[in-house]
Amino acid sequence: MKYFFIGSSSFSKSALEKLISLDAEVLGAFSMQQMKNSDDYKDIEPLCKKNSIDFYLFDSEKPNALKDILKALKPDVVFCLGWPRLLKKDVLDIPRVGTVGFHPAKIPMNRGRHPIIWSIALGLKKAANTFFYIDEGADSGDIISQVEFTIEKDDYANDFYKKMTLIGLKQLEEIFKNFENNDIKRIKQNHEKATYWRKRSLQPDGIIDWRMPAENIRNLIRALSEPYSGAIFYYKDKPYVALRADVIREDRINLEPGKVLASSSEGIIVKCGNDSILLTSIKPKIQIEKDDYL
Repeated sequence: MKYFFIGSSSFSKSALEKLISLDAEVLGAFSMQQMKNSDDYKDIEPLCKKNSIDFYLFDSEKPNALKDILKALKPDVVFCLGWPRLLKKDVLDIPRVGTVGFHPAKIPMNRGRHPIIWSIALGLKKAANTFFYIDEGADSGDIISQVEFTIEKDDYANDFYKKMTLIGLKQLEEIFKNFENNDIKRIKQNHEKATYWRKRSLQPDGIIDWRMPAENIRNLIRALSEPYSGAIFYYKDKPYVALRADVIREDRINLEPGKVLASSSEGIIVKCGNDSILLTSIKPKIQIEKDDYL
């Protein structure tokens, strides 16, 4: 089998390293320069050069470049893992076997954008890694491999990413061996059960609203922590990023959300819609007093 690789994320780099370690015949790799808000971007060009893999860079002024490259190389399988754009039918029709995509959610539910962030922000307790054949839809093709895993209550985005990657690389190894043995199985998705997550935005998705329950705010902080840009709040018109937090259970209801209940070297305690939250890691360092307001 001959393979081509497309990707631009940290997971992309790990996946390409795995394929190289398995002695896959990778004809070339296609990537892009870092875009705005692509927090988990990773440059795979050095890895390609180190392993003598032809590297191609996306150019918006050459929209047919990928199609022309694939037509010339004639791969059997394209791995498109960690790529922010949909592939068009004229590209998907080129590889003899098909194009394999990846989505860290249990599709057909939770197709769409930012699955790591939404999974944590919404407080889900389970997620899944899904490899599938890419079609013209969004995460709607036949499933090749799907493995569920647990999201622990103390998992932040990096913890999710590490779990996802570790499990995903094991799946990828099995998928590669199955391709080599012409033993790939396809599972049709039930499209009637499909749901979609939308693209997130800084306003309002990344801004802490102290009227929310403390648990929801902590989930947002967990979801937007590294490698992402963080959950933001403002104090005296200056933005701050909350990176770590714990919920403090309490039944006081006569305090306004956003009121600072304590400020010490351990962090600051802020009243929320329900309960309070202890912000233990804030960037940059904040100077604030008890009874002040955020």
